[in-house]
Amino acid sequence: MSLTSKSINLVAKSLDLSPEFRAAYEVYQEIIGAVRKRDASALAAALESYRSLGNRMDQSIKTLKKYKRQVINALRYEYSNGFLEGINGIIKKIKNTAYGYTNWNNFINRIFLERVRFRAKSSKAAA
Repeated sequence: MSLTSKSINLVAKSLDLSPEFRAAYEVYQEIIGAVRKRDASALAAALESYRSLGNRMDQSIKTLKKYKRQVINALRYEYSNGFLEGINGIIKKIKNTAYGYTNWNNFINRIFLERVRFRAKSSKAAA
């Protein structure tokens, strides 16, 4: 994202207001930069160098540290579970609108029908 000189001045003035805010902003920028560049070592270094600031960011950093291995794996590899999450969303939608199928085969058939409709929509959008 490109910052204009006006927004850069606003950020600089905001950072001058509080040293705690400046520290949190700098750590945030380090983390965002590491994620954008998919640099696992920079992310690990930013998380390890973080010291508690007594603000809401502490909980976010604590969560990132707790799941550090998974987050770093997400940066290292190109794999994503987005497709499976989409299928799970379709199944949940069917379950919510069906109010419970009494016949398991009908439920499975409905899932397959929805998947075909979902796939047909996405292929038309790509064309």
